[in-house]
Amino acid sequence: QAEDGIRDHCVTGVQTCALPILEARAAYDVQALQLAQARAAVAARKVLLANALRDVRNAETEIRQLVGDSQLVNSDQIELLTTELPMEVIEPLDLSQTVEVALANRPEIRQAMNKLKAAAVKNDVSRNEMLPDLSLLFGTYVKGLQGDSAIGQAWQQQFINSTPGYSAGLQYEFPWRNRAAISRNRQNRLEYVRYQSELEQVTIDVIADNQKKHRSLTSAIETLRSARMALEAARMELSQIQARWEAFPLIEGDWYEGQTQSLLLDQLLSAQQKVTDHEREVTNAEVEMKRAQIELKRAMGTVLDYYQVDSDTVWMDGMPQLEYNANGTPLKTGPEVLPQDDATAPLHEIK
Repeated sequence: QAEDGIRDHCVTGVQTCALPILEARAAYDVQALQLAQARAAVAARKVLLANALRDVRNAETEIRQLVGDSQLVNSDQIELLTTELPMEVIEPLDLSQTVEVALANRPEIRQAMNKLKAAAVKNDVSRNEMLPDLSLLFGTYVKGLQGDSAIGQAWQQQFINSTPGYSAGLQYEFPWRNRAAISRNRQNRLEYVRYQSELEQVTIDVIADNQKKHRSLTSAIETLRSARMALEAARMELSQIQARWEAFPLIEGDWYEGQTQSLLLDQLLSAQQKVTDHEREVTNAEVEMKRAQIELKRAMGTVLDYYQVDSDTVWMDGMPQLEYNANGTPLKTGPEVLPQDDATAPLHEIK
């Protein structure tokens, strides 16, 4: 009856209240060594729980430090809760699509392309300065003169008693040894080549970064799946061993097979520890998968779009400031949006 009462107060699931049951059965079939092992296991789990609580508090402090909000600096009693739960396993985009989205969204690519386009314009201007100049000129004039500062009569005279004059002609200029223009053009061409090399290097770095992040996410997903399968198998094993241990006197053949309650108790404690270890592995795998997902979106340049963060320029004291507004709700996983602007033109369109 005492054992049944204790079991009624236990939490159902993986972590069962084995220690109170063992203490209640200490005078019957539980050895002192087994009871000591169970108490040591419970004490070790309490230590792990205390360490986990410490890590959570330290993480909250780091978040307050990164945010830099004065209202959160001295608010250690306020608990920070996550609004986004660990998501289910969702396959990422194909590697080719990931690279395409990254080339269209990464700010490094846009900046390098803008520099290259500006260098191309400067190169065209300096090249035109080296060419001959042929100009077609037209001119016309009228005149009206009056003495004694008679400005009004002079203005009227130019349209009455004066005949307008006209002129037309061609002007041709040919630069002779134009060393200054040649030097500027050479400098602009070298600058264009340098920016082109920078764009190629940035593109290579972005592609390599997305390839590594994509592989990390794929590996994290496979690790999480394996960890969940192992946890499910460990839970089934624990359920069977616990049912066998609780109904040991009713199972015929256990004594003939060499099974004893002490041996089943050792198996039960070992199965509980195995389930705890697998739960920890699943939790770590979920964290790694979420971190890998965020890292991939950061490599693709879509983190702000995923969390629906909008930017707006406001003026304060005559100075522009950039403000970010977010509703805090992430978008559902789906095709990434490609920005439609000239800064993300494909590389082959830059000549």
